[in-house]
Amino acid sequence: MMVVTVEEVRTFLKNLPRSFVEDDTIDLQIKQAEWLAAKEKSSHASTEDIDKVVLARSAYFTTLAYMEEAERSLGVVPPGLQALVSELRTEMLQAMEYLKRGDHVSIPLTVSTISSSIWDYRRVDNP
Repeated sequence: MMVVTVEEVRTFLKNLPRSFVEDDTIDLQIKQAEWLAAKEKSSHASTEDIDKVVLARSAYFTTLAYMEEAERSLGVVPPGLQALVSELRTEMLQAMEYLKRGDHVSIPLTVSTISSSIWDYRRVDNP
């Protein structure tokens, strides 16, 4: 299993400076993301799926940490930062959904046929 590093999170966030968010804060976000991914992952999730979730979630929460600091310093959250957080949140949630389902499809189309009702299906081998 690959491990997401503090430097990868910084790079993902367009080289977020150390003076904006400390390494310890990012490391904590990575550990939290790894824990959550381990709890939520499907048995069909790949190592790449896990790493992408850890990276997206770490980047999202690292940016939230920076946003809180910016708000304390400036008294307001810069609009560009709000937009970035929104985009990162969307990506993180989408990545989590991929992680939860992996490559698994609940009802393969090859084993079902169209029925007269949308509420049931008939198996091909038992019409």
